[in-house]
Amino acid sequence: MAGEVRPPLAPEELGRFNQQSLRSDVAQADLPLRDAIVFMCFGGRRATDSTRRILEEFQRRGVVADMYWSIADFSVPVPDGAHPVLIGSRLWYQLLSEAKLLVNNNNFPFYFRKREGQAYIQTWHGTPLKKLGNDVARTNFSLSYWNLMHREATYWDALLAQNPYAADVLSTCFGFDGQVIAEGYPRNDSLKAFDADARRTAVRDLLGIAEGRKAILYAPTWRDDAKNTSKQYEMVTYLDFEAAHEQLGDDYVILLRGHHNIASQRQTAGNRFVIDVTEYPEVNDLYLAADVLINDYSSVMFDFCVTGKPIIFLTPDIAQYRDSTRGFYFDLEEQAPGPLLMTTPDVVNAIKALPSIRMRYADRYRAFVETYAPMCDGSATRRVVDALPLDALARMYSS
Repeated sequence: MAGEVRPPLAPEELGRFNQQSLRSDVAQADLPLRDAIVFMCFGGRRATDSTRRILEEFQRRGVVADMYWSIADFSVPVPDGAHPVLIGSRLWYQLLSEAKLLVNNNNFPFYFRKREGQAYIQTWHGTPLKKLGNDVARTNFSLSYWNLMHREATYWDALLAQNPYAADVLSTCFGFDGQVIAEGYPRNDSLKAFDADARRTAVRDLLGIAEGRKAILYAPTWRDDAKNTSKQYEMVTYLDFEAAHEQLGDDYVILLRGHHNIASQRQTAGNRFVIDVTEYPEVNDLYLAADVLINDYSSVMFDFCVTGKPIIFLTPDIAQYRDSTRGFYFDLEEQAPGPLLMTTPDVVNAIKALPSIRMRYADRYRAFVETYAPMCDGSATRRVVDALPLDALARMYSS
């Protein structure tokens, strides 16, 4: 049995007519701007990523503005000191119109229009291997999406990038000619924190991973051309969980992390060998808990490399994905910090031979980190907030 769970909106907020009426009412009210900050992460489905680190840094620095976290429903746990605001509620529309500062790691809904006097910080959510924005074939996405992203980029006052390479790619593909802050990703500070080892132990205990058991994080990205009958993106996994379990045994466990675009989809082996961690709130906890990453074309690789732990790639569809589905910004086969593999037996053999793979790819791995994570040193959040447009924050400090 399957059911649809809707956000707990008030009766007068439910339905297309009421939603349109709310938007019209707020637009006509011409509300004055106030000292409020609206944060949003992955469309309200998460309360993590660089947006959260920025909120925490604002709090540390004594920003006195009211801070609101946009949520799709009340299952999303918001940070301490932030007020949850339900997307689609009257308060949500009011805040979009009257908050002086907005911080998001993706786009706002189609109806958002930035007002004069508002500031909008776009953190984005990953260094791109696969092509984005204006660099993607027009047939991959709807015309309304293209129009939305074009409009979004004109609203940004600053764009965050993990590294100089991403700064160039993101500004070009989105047509953004404003300030790009390439000081590392705030979200990755936790990977270099003093308590990272203790956090690893706590997360493994929470997930039920016994001491001595090796954790394999498998984080495949989404495919533009893989949709179900409801036109939702489906999870695509090329790893045969049963075969891997048979060959690796109970000394290993797989942490399966689906992309946020397919978070409603599930695929597991139905046993203790696979733990579905798609809904686990903080992905960096999983990087700490894991001993090795199996990746494909996901930007996870650019964050996981901060840990220094081995990365292997399961990419049987690389030719199709690179040449047809999406396209790449650089040659993965030349730069990958680990082997590109085609089958589950290849992956199993690589996992069993990780020490030799570490040695074979040591130089590539080092070059990869120097290129894509040179400033993920544990202090990115401080540098990023220091670099934000000062006029967006000047009047919000307590002193």
